[in-house]
Amino acid sequence: MGFNNDFRHFFQAGAMDRRAIETMGRAISGTNKPLVVTYGTTGIRKHVETEHEVADTGLLKWLTPRKSEIVARQLMAQNINAFVVRLSPAVHGAGDMGFTRTVIERAKKSHRAEYFGLGTHAWSAVHRLDAAHLFYLVTMYGLEHPTTNERVFNAVAEESITIAAIARTISRKLNVPLKAKYNPLSFGDTAMLYLINCPTSSQLTRQILGWVPVQPDLLTDISSSRY
Repeated sequence: MGFNNDFRHFFQAGAMDRRAIETMGRAISGTNKPLVVTYGTTGIRKHVETEHEVADTGLLKWLTPRKSEIVARQLMAQNINAFVVRLSPAVHGAGDMGFTRTVIERAKKSHRAEYFGLGTHAWSAVHRLDAAHLFYLVTMYGLEHPTTNERVFNAVAEESITIAAIARTISRKLNVPLKAKYNPLSFGDTAMLYLINCPTSSQLTRQILGWVPVQPDLLTDISSSRY
């Protein structure tokens, strides 16, 4: 959690994140204490990502200075008991200040709910409480299985929700028009949120940890009074 979400100084935040992970890794070197590192499922891809795929491949490798999973894998190679939990772009629920809140606030200001192109770009999603439970399960798993080969877990309750479905739900919630836009630059500094396409599976995560998401889904949450 060394990353401070200061996207105005993204490269500095990414560097601080790296230093924090490396420092904690050194601190637990030679022990079986688990270190659980946070990354994301976010990317621009056509296929469904699984836990066995390596992060920072394809276009995203060049777009993000955040390298927390790569650093965690370096620790794993040094026999440090490190794990990765990949969070969905939509980590939603009461108190959410992330991507979902950003898209809703943009719709409030512009008085329209927008999506890019045909709206087929998709996010994965997870409720905050389900994600918190997963972090707990991974920590306990790390304590009980310090030599395991399974070290990457996907915090994904919903594999794929299109940005058009999200926009339609926001449109109904705010009673504003629904609009498709075809110029990515017209989204300003939030353009990447509308271009993300990251269908992601959590099948292995559920199988190994017995994780069962029980909280409301993303579209239900957007429609609620929590947003």
